[in-house]
Amino acid sequence: MKKLKCTMAAVLATAITVLTCGCSGADMTWSYKDDQTTLSIGTYIYYEYSAYQQASKKVSDSNGDFLSEEFTNDDDETMTARDYIASETDLACKNYLNVEKKFSELGLSLTEEELAAAKQNASSGWSYNKTLLEGYGVSQESFTNAYGVLSAKYEKIFRTMYGTGGEKAVSESDLSTYFTDNYTNYSYFSVPLYNSTTDESGNAASTAKSDEDIAKIKTSLDTYAEAINKGEATFEDEAKAYMTDYNVTTDPSKSDVAVLADSGLGDEVITAYGEMSEKQAQVIKVGTDNSKASYYFLYKAPITDKASTLSSDSDLHYKVLVKMKAEDYIDYMNEAAKAVECEKNQAAIDKYGPEKFITYATEPAASSSKTTSSSAQ
Repeated sequence: MKKLKCTMAAVLATAITVLTCGCSGADMTWSYKDDQTTLSIGTYIYYEYSAYQQASKKVSDSNGDFLSEEFTNDDDETMTARDYIASETDLACKNYLNVEKKFSELGLSLTEEELAAAKQNASSGWSYNKTLLEGYGVSQESFTNAYGVLSAKYEKIFRTMYGTGGEKAVSESDLSTYFTDNYTNYSYFSVPLYNSTTDESGNAASTAKSDEDIAKIKTSLDTYAEAINKGEATFEDEAKAYMTDYNVTTDPSKSDVAVLADSGLGDEVITAYGEMSEKQAQVIKVGTDNSKASYYFLYKAPITDKASTLSSDSDLHYKVLVKMKAEDYIDYMNEAAKAVECEKNQAAIDKYGPEKFITYATEPAASSSKTTSSSAQ
């Protein structure tokens, strides 16, 4: 991310804080604030830890102290891990302030259900990270606000801005065009070319079917595909035919509407769908070793069949809107965050630097680099 700039007011406020940081009784409970919202120091530490984890994935070796190591950030700027962590944490804190202000400006509020869901989401995350985060000085309240509640507000701002009547509203026509240009309406089922067994110890094994059985399966699937391609049957018809012909009791077919790159389908399947025409059925083999391979029966339905339901299918409508405008929204909010006028508690920020997150595969004999953060919130 690009380095952010505080306004002159924030710079002056920081200077005053630095001058007074040596005084006894300095308030170390907050980190950033504006005229509406005050962030706890625990919130700052949580964002700092998240930035530390991001930095650890960018350096050559995340074991030990890598804070001085340089790398190129997402904006092609060379910086040390320490500077990257500071920049990302600063952006996250300012984004928090910006979200709260934008949420208020739009006159929004979370419903009881939305707030409960946000807190439940945070509670699940907290259960996995409680010991770690509390050790660094992050309270459950700080985590809940930053991880759960703020995320819910961030999403609601998106819905409001890009929804009907919003300042960045997307027309149904534009949404439909994006949908038909980028999404694929597909169905498929797979047929394994092997038999699976489990021995007395519970170990699974697979053995390839005979060449004769595999050839029979291929002939059947080709026949189903031919019927669809001639317009004599639907995908649903042929899926049922397969179940009848091979005594399959549970419907193996799956259908979805998605951007193929995000579908989770295998590369071979994605490539095949990309080359197929609408209303076409095709059989492909995935894998070369028959003890692990499968035939895939693919069908590509007209995307216009689903486009007509966009306005009535709220879940699909929102999913497409997010895919279309999420990046634009993130950029917009980040730019707004950079312009936030805020005051920083530099004394508290300096006290809780990223050194406390450093870990070693083998702990050094002396651990003087560690800091105590029990007073954070």
